[in-house]
Amino acid sequence: MQEPPRMPTPQTRLVAKPAVVTAGNLLAGLPVARGMTEAQKRSKMLSVSHGLRVMNVLLVTHAGLFADAFAGSLKKLANRVDVELIDPEQMASHSPGTPPSLIVLDIDAFTGETARCVSVAQERFAPAPVVALGNALDDNFIAMVMGSGVKAYLPKRYSETQALGLLQVVLSGGGKIDGVAVAGEAVSGPTAAPPTSRKDRTATNPYGLTVRELEVLFKTHEGLTNLQIGKRLGMQEGTVKIHLSNAYKKLGVENRVQAIRIIERLEAIQNMEMNNAQQPVSVRDWLLPHMSDESHRKGDILFRKGEPGRALYFIQKGRVALPEIDKYMEEGEIFGEIGIFAPAHARTCTALCDSDVRLFCLTAEQARRLYFENPQFAYHVMQLIAQRLLDDQHRVH
Repeated sequence: MQEPPRMPTPQTRLVAKPAVVTAGNLLAGLPVARGMTEAQKRSKMLSVSHGLRVMNVLLVTHAGLFADAFAGSLKKLANRVDVELIDPEQMASHSPGTPPSLIVLDIDAFTGETARCVSVAQERFAPAPVVALGNALDDNFIAMVMGSGVKAYLPKRYSETQALGLLQVVLSGGGKIDGVAVAGEAVSGPTAAPPTSRKDRTATNPYGLTVRELEVLFKTHEGLTNLQIGKRLGMQEGTVKIHLSNAYKKLGVENRVQAIRIIERLEAIQNMEMNNAQQPVSVRDWLLPHMSDESHRKGDILFRKGEPGRALYFIQKGRVALPEIDKYMEEGEIFGEIGIFAPAHARTCTALCDSDVRLFCLTAEQARRLYFENPQFAYHVMQLIAQRLLDDQHRVH
């Protein structure tokens, strides 16, 4: 006969003890991906802990449509968020029932000195981080705001996703760039700098600039606008301004002209120039905005041997023959540089359109100016001329 299942005796029953929720055991219970950084762990822990308690956010601005809409966005920071809206005039005397987790200060709503307003917020609601919210994107203004002690400057033109991402970084305490929290900009791909030792960073980058700041400064050195830099690096124009403002503060300068004079001597920037110079695509992309567009029919002669070198060319479409040396220039190639940079400035061979072609043309004057202004271009010209000389040697032998 089968015995009935035994029931646990009172002595063997387990009594569940109330658990104490701490940051440590919260994180210990999370599934952590291999290779997760400390900042990512803190962020994940933060999202779980916010699901267990109410996050209190204090929004200091004038009541109105903007305040209502922004408060609605702030409620998406975590599962349970209380947003308390107070008028700027009430900040000095306001006593919140629960200590806030975050202070968002609309500096456009204050009539007094920004630094004083930030100081009052820090004194009243410490240790909650203070984030400045504003319309201005002027480099000097952002630098002034950051100098007042806020954790980040949040442009009002940011999308909801960008704004919430930036605020999450501030709340997690990670991803800070010299006090400026920037959301969604992990550096990856060929432009990311490899890890270096503290000694190497000091030698090549004595101002302690971040990788992102160096990239933005490098693009500034190339003559790009903030909007163009943003498109090249995949960030908003306002974020570019934040990085520039932060870099200016480290360099001890007030504008990009002064910054360029300093960074062009930095070994870190020179290394970036050398690396980019060895990538033909980057050189070509830099040249194209300076070139004019030309179309020619099959059989047209672009220049003859012995003529003065007046331009160099980049082939968009088609093929160009160099009969004297039995060579063809294909799409994506640059030619005509020897006639510009050789001592006699004379063409060494004839260029004949082997098909209908579309070209980009750079005048000799533009080419010479770029040679002195852009190390990428100068390096690439040296490579081209050296390759032509090697080809000549091979033909002779």
